[in-house]
Amino acid sequence: MYLYSRIYPLWGTCKEKTALTATAIAITFSALALAEALYLYIARKAGIAAGVEARSSHRRPVVSGGGVVFYFAMAAWWIWSGGADPSFFLGCSLVAFISFVDDVHPLSVEARLLIQFLGVIVAFAGCPYAATLSPPAVGAAILFGVGFINGWNFMDGINGMCAGYTLLTLCTLLVIDLGCYGTFVDPGLLECGIMAAAVLAWCNFRRRALCFAGDVGSLTSAFIVLYALSRLMISTGSIMWLGLVAVYGVDVTLTIVHRIILQQNIFRPHRMHLYELLANEGGHSHLRISACYIALQAAINTGLYLWPGNPYIYLGAVLAILSAIYIAVVRRLYKG
Repeated sequence: MYLYSRIYPLWGTCKEKTALTATAIAITFSALALAEALYLYIARKAGIAAGVEARSSHRRPVVSGGGVVFYFAMAAWWIWSGGADPSFFLGCSLVAFISFVDDVHPLSVEARLLIQFLGVIVAFAGCPYAATLSPPAVGAAILFGVGFINGWNFMDGINGMCAGYTLLTLCTLLVIDLGCYGTFVDPGLLECGIMAAAVLAWCNFRRRALCFAGDVGSLTSAFIVLYALSRLMISTGSIMWLGLVAVYGVDVTLTIVHRIILQQNIFRPHRMHLYELLANEGGHSHLRISACYIALQAAINTGLYLWPGNPYIYLGAVLAILSAIYIAVVRRLYKG
């Protein structure tokens, strides 16, 4: 009966018309695929590519910035929605713009952070709950937002990771949006993001990637996830939904802790995330690592949605298990 109560609302809603009609979805997906193909052609001609560096996990230059398709998707959603939530779209535009510029011509950290903060502030200002929060809470929310999108960016280092993980996260958020918790964000926004992730996955989730997401891809997709996830947490009054990004969160957090223990400058580039160690030091396939991360997160998401008991007990257990796995694997790699 419990599973029925969780699944039936989703089934009933899916049979109804969502934000985008089938025609709109077909047009949007075709347009995004065409725009991505056109971008790849232009980028090759213009030499917009990620070179091979000491900390790279690839061995040949690859077109960068293919994740611009996420911004195209948000522009399509904004048009279909009749200009809904302009503060979110403006904030997303700022983050996408500065990230794409950085992909083409590297900028200073200060310049990037300045526009990222501005983008998060603009989007947050449009939130109907922003005015009810105290100044310290507002500051904490903005700092969390900037940290979240940069943490998401840190995890974009091997083929398939950004596209696949973003696709899973947005699909999960859409399931929740259509399920028993009620609509917390326009389903069309999530649908457009899912289509962008699918297009990028086609180009990137392969042994020889056609393109990398670039900062414009990882940061823009992070901004979309951050927006939807924040709306979900506000709507339900619960932070348990952070479990939807637990695998990323544990890798980013414990890598920072690891580097602090090693007395390293955490603001300098590195390749010490667990997935990077598995790919570079461990010699494992990019696609296998990405698939494992995505599958593990998918299992966690399913449990979080269907868990009948206290969700915080579930979340605590998940974080403890992920942390134990991280520590055990890192120790084994360093001993090897």
